Amino acid sequence: MTDQSLDTTAAKPWLLQTRPGKYRLTKIEVRAGGKTTAPNGVEWKNSPERRSILQWEIDIRPEDLGKYAVSKIDDCDDERFYTPLTPVDKQFWLNGLDDCEYVHQCIQLFDDPNDAKAAIQTWQRRFARLYQLEIKEQEIQLVLVDEEAES
Repeated sequence: MTDQSLDTTAAKPWLLQTRPGKYRLTKIEVRAGGKTTAPNGVEWKNSPERRSILQWEIDIRPEDLGKYAVSKIDDCDDERFYTPLTPVDKQFWLNGLDDCEYVHQCIQLFDDPNDAKAAIQTWQRRFARLYQLEIKEQEIQLVLVDEEAES
């Protein structure tokens, strides 16, 4: 075996490595930002997106790309992600479950966006957000797809 065969970044060149075999999961909220023309004539976008890191030291399975995740925002303004069941049967956690190796273990992933939305219909919330898991700019990203208020 050569040293190159042990290099995990060679197999995943699109991920930003935090340490061997571990990467970061970033939440991307795409905002509707128009263009602004500065006094000097230069055009620039108004805050097209907001980024926050949900988990450090995590990995992803290739079959999870393109899947969906949901979160709810309640009266405390905390965004909590729908997660796999835990021993205490809580399913919404701020940044997903800790001490997980893979994204699908810390945040519940759905194949279909309608299944993802249906998973939170019975929970009290002010808003629900739908994200899609993608790889962009060398990070594992949850990209905001839709947001809806409680009906």
